[in-house]
Order: sequence, then C-alpha cells, then structure tokens
Amino acid sequence: MQATFYLTVAAERGYNDWGTDCVTRYRGKFRSLVTLLDSVLTTRANYQSSQLQIHKNTNPRNPPKSSSLVFGHTFTDHMISIPWTTLSGWGTPTIIPYGPLSLDPSCTVLHYAQTVFEGMKAYRDEHNKVTMFRPDMNMKRMNRSAARVSLPTFNGDEMLEVIKTLVKLDSHWIPQEPGHSLYIRPTMIGTQRALGVAPPNEALFFVICSPVGPYYKNGFKPVRLLATANFIRAAPGGTGGYKLGANYAPGVVPQVLAAKEG
Repeated sequence: MQATFYLTVAAERGYNDWGTDCVTRYRGKFRSLVTLLDSVLTTRANYQSSQLQIHKNTNPRNPPKSSSLVFGHTFTDHMISIPWTTLSGWGTPTIIPYGPLSLDPSCTVLHYAQTVFEGMKAYRDEHNKVTMFRPDMNMKRMNRSAARVSLPTFNGDEMLEVIKTLVKLDSHWIPQEPGHSLYIRPTMIGTQRALGVAPPNEALFFVICSPVGPYYKNGFKPVRLLATANFIRAAPGGTGGYKLGANYAPGVVPQVLAAKEG
C-alpha cells in the first residue's frame, strides 16, 4: 500500500525540531504513525539545563509518615515550570515552590484536551542511592505523544537534567521503606487563550513529584477482569499508543461498571 504524508512545518510556530519551513513529502510503503513520527522527530531545544533557575520554597514542609501515604495525594515542596511560545520557543527552565497554576478559561487544554504526561519513579536502593528506571525512554515517549497532538517537542537529555535537579532538591521526600518511591509526573499542556481547534501558540511544561507507597498496600493479589466489546481504548490510526490525557477519562465509566459487576 502506497501512502503520501505531507508534513507541513511553519517556522513561525517555532517547531525547529520538526524540520524546515517547507512542505516535506514522504513516499513509500505505509508505516504506522508511531514509526513515522520516530523518523521525523528530533529533540532539539533552545534552552540548556545549565540555564536552570531555582527559587526555593521559603516554607518547606516535613514529609509525612510513609504509612499515611495515599497514592498521588501528597506532593513535594517544589515543581518545574518551563513556558513555550511560537515566537520565542522554550523559555528558561525554573524550579519554583509547588503551587497552583494560573490558566485563562479559554486555554486550549481545557477545551480540546491538548495535554500529554508521563509517569516516572525515583527509588532508594539498598545503599540509599537514588536511582531512576530508564527515564530517557519516558522522555522519548513524551516527545512522540506531544508531536501527535501538535504540542512542541523538546530535548529529552536536557529535560532529564532539569528533572534530576528537582529530584535531588526534594530527595528527602523519597521514602526509605522498600516498595516506596517518589512518583514523578512530567506534564505538558496547551495554554493558548483561544477557542478553535488548532496547534497552540503557547504551552507549558511542568513537573510535580509525589511520595508514594506500593500501589497495592496489601500486596499483589489476583485481579478479576471484565471483558467487554462495548468500549474501545485504541484502534489503528488512533491515539491509544500515546500517553494523552484524553485517553484516560473515557476509561472511567467502564471501570465503574466493572466494579459494580464485582
């Protein structure tokens, strides 16, 4: 099967990592969208981790007891914030005190679900050394997800250095107990103030961290599953292979119905 893909790249959008400002034509045998994105995606950025600015929380808190942790309900003292615009590209990476975001009610993320995220963990090993499991793969997947919904891509290596600095700054929040960790949530959202489906001209990359215990507090147990043909998560050509916020909300109803079935 032959297919022609047109990858239109506008320089004014700031997508330097997608190529030039001309139309690039790809011809050849049909390949999946995942493979296509991998072939054209590069991860350059106009910032360096050395530009990182740190504004420490002047009112730090004491981490709670590990026994009281509920997954995803407790957050550390700091977060990462990096803005992006089509005019200036990626802004200065900054670590700031954890706190609310200020968003206009018309932001594209609120209306068209232009958001991607990742889930990573930092652990303490038997020597009390903090380690992360294949974080470079998380950055690669996040770039693929961002490209799929017209959000800007970034330099994964540089972003990891910024994230490592955040983890080091809040390392005292990493629980000591076996099976516990610091859950790291990199997120990107479209923040353009406008109604209308289009690539946003503004975006925000932020990272928050949460100390967590085992997902199953009482240990792993067999899980009962309900198979149904009434709902679908992924289909050829769709977005099931990307970590998008829009993929998760539709799964809540099937989950609730399955719980009612026991």
